[in-house]
Amino acid sequence: MEFLTATEIASIWGITPRMITNYCENGRIKGAVKKGRFWLIPSTAEKPKDKRYSKGNANIEKKHKFEKYDEQVKNYMSESYSSSDVYKNLGLTRDTIRYYEKIGLLKLKRDEESFYRIFDYEDIAQLMAIDFFKKRGFTAIEIGVIMKLTKIDEYSLALDRKTEEISAEIKKLQYMLTKLKKTKEFYNVFSNHINEFIVEYLPRYFVKETLFAFANFGEYEEKILKSIDLEGDDIYSNLIRTVTFDENGFIASKMFLIDKEQSDIDGVYLESGKCLHTVLYTDDHDELIMIKLLDACKKWAKENDAEFRGVLYIFIKFVVPNAKSSMFYYDVWLPLR
Repeated sequence: MEFLTATEIASIWGITPRMITNYCENGRIKGAVKKGRFWLIPSTAEKPKDKRYSKGNANIEKKHKFEKYDEQVKNYMSESYSSSDVYKNLGLTRDTIRYYEKIGLLKLKRDEESFYRIFDYEDIAQLMAIDFFKKRGFTAIEIGVIMKLTKIDEYSLALDRKTEEISAEIKKLQYMLTKLKKTKEFYNVFSNHINEFIVEYLPRYFVKETLFAFANFGEYEEKILKSIDLEGDDIYSNLIRTVTFDENGFIASKMFLIDKEQSDIDGVYLESGKCLHTVLYTDDHDELIMIKLLDACKKWAKENDAEFRGVLYIFIKFVVPNAKSSMFYYDVWLPLR
């Protein structure tokens, strides 16, 4: 007697090899024998009838095309797939599948001999269901919680919570985008005009806290961290250095934590109004930069018959991190009399 493989018989009968395997395992193909992992079928074996339809159904002929399609779909649903099939057809990675297994989103079967993962129709459907919620912002852990819900109202609450969470994240990103645009605007305008002087008006800035010095980190927790939104604001952008001076040179220096919203509440404000404005670019180890700056400003004042009010404000507008020494763009303002 001649025997054929499941693949060969599947080709002759017009169904999938997996369907042939199912028939063999259920004893529906007479004479089929299993050799190792493979089934061998007599070449003269007859194709089993589809049990989904009764012999007395008068509409079989009319529904023939749909039944043929339905049978093909059922064949697809009975297929099993390897990990490589899933990676290729669903765009997933090995690490993703392993993670889903680890946290309980998937419970995959294994091949008895190779111990490779085997995916069936339910596994594929589950992966696409996970992806459905993943593309709506849910984390794998959150999806695991959703899988345990039983009431329709619970799904509604989960969707509401995620909507609120994403809305808050969008607001945060919009704020970040605004800061990026302002930083880029500063860079575009002043990166090619370092050490140039121009007269401009400085708006009012409210002083929220006064620090002894930038390097006095002991004051940060009490005076800075409690006063700014660490989720959206950096420390550099909220601090300015103030330097007082007279005709003989520098007198004192402090750090101010300021309110950039230009509040009108009672308190201490920076001196605002007409100022000499310039931009400096230097590293954080140039000890002579302040002396050079003041000398240059005094020279400008003499040439333009102007006087200063004896205070200098230094804002940090742009920072370039470096392994050895960070570089800074300083926005410098000197109020004029």
